[in-house]
Amino acid sequence: MRVNAVAKIVVVLSIALGLIGCASCKGSKYAKTENLGVGDMAKFYGEEITPDQERELLNKKVIYFGYDRFDITQENKLIILAHTRKMLQNDKLHIRIDGHTDERGSREYNIGLGDRRANAVRQIMVLKGVSEDRIVTVSYGKEKPVALGHSEGSWQQNRRAELAYEG
Repeated sequence: MRVNAVAKIVVVLSIALGLIGCASCKGSKYAKTENLGVGDMAKFYGEEITPDQERELLNKKVIYFGYDRFDITQENKLIILAHTRKMLQNDKLHIRIDGHTDERGSREYNIGLGDRRANAVRQIMVLKGVSEDRIVTVSYGKEKPVALGHSEGSWQQNRRAELAYEG
C-alpha cells in the first residue's frame, strides 16, 4: 500500500515538473508570450528586420500560393510573422483567414484547398504563440475571385489567403 502511495506522488510530481518545464520552453504554447522589441526582431523573424520593413510587411494582407499548393514561401512567411507579432502585442485582436482558389477544379476540391491554405497560415501563427481561439479560418474555394479572367494571371491572383482583423 505504501509503495502505491509513493508511486502516485512520483507521478504527480513528474507531471508538475513537466508542466513547469514546458512553461519555460520558448515556442511552447504554454509559454508566456513576451513582447519583443526592435532588438529582438531577428530572434522572432529569424533574420534582421527593420521597423520600416515590418510596417511594409503589415501592409500586406494577402498570401499567394502556387497552383494546387498550400505551402508557405519564405516571403509569405515574413508577412505572416509580422501579423503574428502584431497579434502577440495586442491580445484584444482577433483575425480571420479566408482561403481562396482559382476557378479550376470542383467546388468540393477547392473548398478543401482553400481550407488547407487558410490553415497553413493559421498554423504558423499558432506555433509562434497566438492563441487558437483568436484565429478563425474560412474557405471560400473559388466562390470569391478577385480577378475574373480565365488566364494564368487571373488564376494567380485568386490563389490566396486573406487576413482580416476583427475586434
